[in-house]
Amino acid sequence: METSAVHNRIVRFGTFEVDVRSGELRRSGLKIKLQDQPFQLLAVLLERPGELVTREDIQRRLWPSNTFVDFDLALNAAVKKLRQALNDDAGTPRYIETLPRRGYRFVFPVAAEESLVSRPLPGAGGPAQEHVPAISAKRHGMKVAGWVLMAGIPVVLFLVLIALNFAGLRELSLGKGLTRTFGWSHGATPPTRIESIAVLPLENLSHDPEQEYFADGMTDALTAELATIGALRVISRTSAMEYKGSKKRLTDIARELKVDAVVEGSVMRSRNRVRITAQLIDTARDRHLWAENYERDIGDVVTLQGEVARAIAREIQVKLTPVEQARLASARPVNPVAHELYLKGRFYWNQLSPDGLKRGLEYFQQAVVKDPNDALAYAGIADCYVFFADADIAPPKEVIPQAKQAIAKALSLDESLAEAHASLAMVKFLYDHDWAAAEKEFKRAIALNPSYSTRVVGYPFYLLAMGRTQEAMAEINRTYSLDPVGLLTNSALGWLLCLTPQYDQAIEQERKTLELFPESDSAALDLASAYEQKGLFPEALAEYQRAERLSPDTPKVSATLRQGYLKAGAKGYWESKLRLLRARSKREYVPPYYFAVTYVSLGDQDRAMEWLEKEYQEGHDGVVYLKVDPHFDSLRSDPRFQALVRRMNFPP
Repeated sequence: METSAVHNRIVRFGTFEVDVRSGELRRSGLKIKLQDQPFQLLAVLLERPGELVTREDIQRRLWPSNTFVDFDLALNAAVKKLRQALNDDAGTPRYIETLPRRGYRFVFPVAAEESLVSRPLPGAGGPAQEHVPAISAKRHGMKVAGWVLMAGIPVVLFLVLIALNFAGLRELSLGKGLTRTFGWSHGATPPTRIESIAVLPLENLSHDPEQEYFADGMTDALTAELATIGALRVISRTSAMEYKGSKKRLTDIARELKVDAVVEGSVMRSRNRVRITAQLIDTARDRHLWAENYERDIGDVVTLQGEVARAIAREIQVKLTPVEQARLASARPVNPVAHELYLKGRFYWNQLSPDGLKRGLEYFQQAVVKDPNDALAYAGIADCYVFFADADIAPPKEVIPQAKQAIAKALSLDESLAEAHASLAMVKFLYDHDWAAAEKEFKRAIALNPSYSTRVVGYPFYLLAMGRTQEAMAEINRTYSLDPVGLLTNSALGWLLCLTPQYDQAIEQERKTLELFPESDSAALDLASAYEQKGLFPEALAEYQRAERLSPDTPKVSATLRQGYLKAGAKGYWESKLRLLRARSKREYVPPYYFAVTYVSLGDQDRAMEWLEKEYQEGHDGVVYLKVDPHFDSLRSDPRFQALVRRMNFPP
């Protein structure tokens, strides 16, 4: 290979680095296997980034005249293997652009530095060294300095031109190279403003399934940090996580999520060190805006998360308020063992299943033993207890007092935790019936982290319970815009439509949820409930059967309900459901609400009122919807029902 501007240099682009001297291609420090000819082709393209390298130039360099080879076949094979190594797409290239019948061009911004030894993580085969981050794709002075070295222009002269901003002279001196480097030219329209973003699941480079919780935790944390920026719409982690392992193009993902840009990257952990690689991609133009590598002790990981968020905010030119700046800059070191236990707890909690919640609680409790000042772990404990009550896993009177203790501890340690405020809002709404305090806490949680849809999705239901239907629909639509492909948000929209009641729209929404999550037994049960409310019992039975096929844990009820329906129609259906509820209540906790709904469906108002009174006395959450729940429309003229509504002290 001829002497060139990149000879004896490390060349970096995005998460990749090329060691021209050793002939190695690495991604986030890990070597990628690449044969000699594809590597030589990459080196040739990197010598002239942003410029056309003709087929003739490539042939002279890689296959000189004394080499007997089918050039077209060999070149196509080399390009294909190179693109595979870079995970590039010829149709929408990030790195290598094809100019038909002319040649190729390397289009991603690059940076070169003197040849140095790749810095391994401690414990990964080499000594710990101070990490030198990859050069930002838009940090003009440093990145363009690398471009200048490759172009052969003296660095000092170039920086003087930049500092003086001699636009005309700059255009004449540097020509199109500057346009390609910065992504804009003199007199051209600057990049489109980025107002919405999604953090895609960070890749676990350890390839150890046991470390998935760590990569997911870093994704969640970065999402939460970016969500604190008021001028930026950040997609919820539940929607972003649906693309974990997806082979879809980033442009397609961005279109589905309705965002202007995405963040993608990787996490690698070794002992007490963590390396995060992140890159920001403008999906409208399919171009990289910024890329950076970070390496820290695991105890500084919270500081690192804020650093990445600030860097992204700078690159997309979002103006931070003084409060946002202070929040992103302030982070205390964490106890590494406790933080790891917290991340494991969140990993299981995010499954939102009874077993997942119980395992999550165990990890959160272990975390506060290791670090009694871990506010996040206390918030996690509160989340679990609130969900135990909300999901009918345990009676509210058993778990809500423990939730309140954990919330109080979390907020005493960190008043700015959105998770703790969201859990407190749910407690005030569903169990304390402190309507004013509930709304205050919902608004506080949303202000702190709008993308935390797993809990703030409760706010639309609060508004509906208060009789503020239009506000409720507006709020669920706002939440939906942040979490368009999340199971909980899609299901919540269906529930809300059932309560309004808009049964046809609810059924349509629940069908959409099942299309998004065809393996979800809970989505099938939600659709069955919607059919029940409209009196479409055969359709409801079909969905119960679907749920039973999808999950062995789903109660087997379809056969009993079908027999009752075939024997006596709707009355037989509800009588069968009543027998099933009685049998179930002997094995586990069953909220009185379900008995009340069944009795009112059978036309037995006296028994329905008895069970509604039990619902109120047990503190279950069904009574908060008495003003609007269509199940109880036939009871609204009953003085006993009216007296119960008055005891709830709903605002006028």
